[in-house]
Amino acid sequence: MAGNAYEAPYIIKRDGYYYFFGSLGSCCEGENSTYRVTVARSESIQGPYLDQKGVDILASEGTMVLSKGDTFVGPGHNAIVTDDSGTDWILYHAIDKNKPKLDSGATRRPLMIDPLIWEDGWPKVKDLVPSESEIEKPVIEVKE
Repeated sequence: MAGNAYEAPYIIKRDGYYYFFGSLGSCCEGENSTYRVTVARSESIQGPYLDQKGVDILASEGTMVLSKGDTFVGPGHNAIVTDDSGTDWILYHAIDKNKPKLDSGATRRPLMIDPLIWEDGWPKVKDLVPSESEIEKPVIEVKE
């Protein structure tokens, strides 16, 4: 379906397509991590999943959704959720280049969230990088 380059696949259905989100690269090398999230889509859950150029992800890395920024690198291992207002959000971990390791020496990977922007049927995060300042929050209606 997607070859062996992807990790942590996540599939959603939206507007007649199945969207395959996958992580590529190294996740756990501190500030040198190359992890990133790409996407491909298909009209069938079984594929083939094509990138924005129409290339099957068996031969492509997909279309970029989220990559390294100035402060946070290695974003990946994502999930997609939709809030009560209909906004799609990507949850993922990333690495703060200024504090990449835990005291134990393991890579520190805090949980992050950003809204997905849909353009011409394709999702991405603003500027393709993790947010570095406070953003709007998901809308969650509490029902009693």
